[in-house]
Amino acid sequence: MTLGSCYRSNMEDFEEDDHLSDNYTALLVNEHEPSDFYITDPRLPPPKSPIRFEFDRHSSYRTKRMENPAYRKDSPDVDERNIQVKETVLPPSHHKKSVVSSENGSSASFNNPHYRYGWSKLTPKLLQFMNKPVWFLVFLCVAGVAQGLVVTGVAFTILTSIEKQFGFSSSHVALFGTVYDTAYGIFCVFIGYVGHRHKPRFLGYGLIIMACGAVLTSVPKYIIGTYDVGTERDTDFCRFSVTSTHTPICGGSAEWYYTLIFLAGNAMIGIGATPLYVLGPSHLDEITHRGQNALYTGIFYACAALGPALGFIIGLPILNTWVDLEQPANSNLTPEDRNWVGAWWIGYLVGAVIMLLPAAPMLGFPKLFPNAEKVKQAKSELEDTIEEDKNLNHNFKSVWPATKSLLKNIPFVCICLASATESLAIGGFSTFFSKFVETQFHVTSGSSSLYSGVIIIPGAAGGMFLGGFLINRYKWNCKQILRAASMMAFVAAVCVASTLIGCKGREVVGGDLPYANSSTISLQSGCNEYCQCSIRYYKPVCSVVDQQTYFSPCHAGCSNNHTVTIDGEKHFQNCSCVASLVKDGRCTPECNLFPLFFVCAFLMMFFTFMNNVPMLMATLRVVPEGQGSFAMGFQQIFVRFLGFIPAPTLFGSLIDKSCKLWHEDECTDSKTSCLEYENEDFRYYLFILGAVTKVLTFIFLFAAYKTYTLPPNKRDDSVRHPRTNQITVTER
Repeated sequence: MTLGSCYRSNMEDFEEDDHLSDNYTALLVNEHEPSDFYITDPRLPPPKSPIRFEFDRHSSYRTKRMENPAYRKDSPDVDERNIQVKETVLPPSHHKKSVVSSENGSSASFNNPHYRYGWSKLTPKLLQFMNKPVWFLVFLCVAGVAQGLVVTGVAFTILTSIEKQFGFSSSHVALFGTVYDTAYGIFCVFIGYVGHRHKPRFLGYGLIIMACGAVLTSVPKYIIGTYDVGTERDTDFCRFSVTSTHTPICGGSAEWYYTLIFLAGNAMIGIGATPLYVLGPSHLDEITHRGQNALYTGIFYACAALGPALGFIIGLPILNTWVDLEQPANSNLTPEDRNWVGAWWIGYLVGAVIMLLPAAPMLGFPKLFPNAEKVKQAKSELEDTIEEDKNLNHNFKSVWPATKSLLKNIPFVCICLASATESLAIGGFSTFFSKFVETQFHVTSGSSSLYSGVIIIPGAAGGMFLGGFLINRYKWNCKQILRAASMMAFVAAVCVASTLIGCKGREVVGGDLPYANSSTISLQSGCNEYCQCSIRYYKPVCSVVDQQTYFSPCHAGCSNNHTVTIDGEKHFQNCSCVASLVKDGRCTPECNLFPLFFVCAFLMMFFTFMNNVPMLMATLRVVPEGQGSFAMGFQQIFVRFLGFIPAPTLFGSLIDKSCKLWHEDECTDSKTSCLEYENEDFRYYLFILGAVTKVLTFIFLFAAYKTYTLPPNKRDDSVRHPRTNQITVTER
């Protein structure tokens, strides 16, 4: 720790709660009134800020000895612990010149309006208790929950309702997420560099922009008006007719301006979310002591992981509410009906309100807290701190020099590539994990979402919290963090093998099996040729004896006139394509592997997200002080454009190769969505993609670990601790 200065005019004013110095203790008790003094070390540069020393006010003597700041147990060059000091008492005219600020913001820096909590000139004393890093963390966590609630939770649960009301295809709706990530990736560098000027203010503005984007996304509901349920022919059952054929019902396309509004709303949400993960973590790193910042960051990311869970929770009552709140008089639909459309727009309005809650409190935080200089001074003495580049002024002229500096930083580039491959894996798994569980273990989509949430949310939150806790507990430096991150990435790569656990797939007649007395695989056969069957909706039934699935009762040759209820389940008799009894629903092969998959998948998620905070801390420590926010923004280019944006397309295109039964549009004959997968192929493809991305993450992190070295000026102890034992005390 660099010696600084201390001014005191009254010993009774000394506050014992301040612990700036653990090693440098000066004892001074005068028989007269205590006087101010100023301590300097001629070997060190002038101090940038005052530093308080502890006093023994109970001694009856005055001492001129203090602990040698150059002393170290492991240094053979400096072995004298206590050294003599020379005291000079200052004249009374110098009394009360300055007071050292405390961590709570009392004294000089607290009275500085730049360090007070409030809005412009409105800085009420009543609210100054909030002027602490812990309160910044609280509101940052609320913002993270709100962002995850809207972007991940609500958005994923209401997409089906938006598709139905506006006639969008799945690829059409997937474009909304792409626009969000693209806007995020484009603005992250700009906000990361310019936002350094006042991070809390940019965070507050970002929350307001996100809230406006959420409100804008709900606007198409008011433009389109009341939803028309429409009528539909009953083509689920065989209606034998030799003369007539099935005529498909084709609807029109959605208006272009609906798409434009949805895209603009998602773009605004993406822009507003940028400061949250670019400026938020870097500001936590600047306002907290080393170790504490990792714990705070772990808490923030753990809370952000709860946002999607909250979105899924509120999504259920939202989807159980009719889109217009009240159904038309001639309609009697239920949420289980395939024509049901939930009140999707309520989710965006609820999200907008929650986003606005922390906006005003966030705008009240000062640029720096009263303890900013103390924190900066403490970090400057740590072995892995890189000194700030004074030539970069955080303006547009400095963007290119700062960018070149980052590109020449090999450990930083390796961490960025590791973040990109990790985001590629996370983006793919988050998109298809629920479908994987539904397909492999033959559960409903609702149960699959529930199981996926139980696996992902606690695993992610627990892993991120533990990752931050370990850094705080063991005080790892950057080299140790990179080594631990490499180990975590390796364990997560091994856990990807959990995707090889799954059950046998269903056998679909007409999909991967031919009909009886037929050699070709087709949904049309001689036994259902005149049934006028539609392929618009997948309504599978299962033959009880041979456990084979048929596309619908109509495709099994079953009519609605020969039904019977057995144990509460609807069964069909006398079906022309099946000799045995047929029950409603798909066949479910017996399988008991889900508990094993649950444990292994939880470990995969836990170790994957356990690496989140260490990688973030490493990113902030391999770059110079003051460049953390720009480094975070620059890293997001890799994360978005090499990770989250291509992930759904890459994973989806390979997983589609395992599809054995496609849903085809009756009007265009184009393939729209997969109805049944070849489970074994599905497992292999997901494992290959997961293993490749995870192994690449490990390789890049290990490369960052091997190429990173501590700053030269921090490794040479002879520079930091020259052999000397003379400290002088001079007048101020």
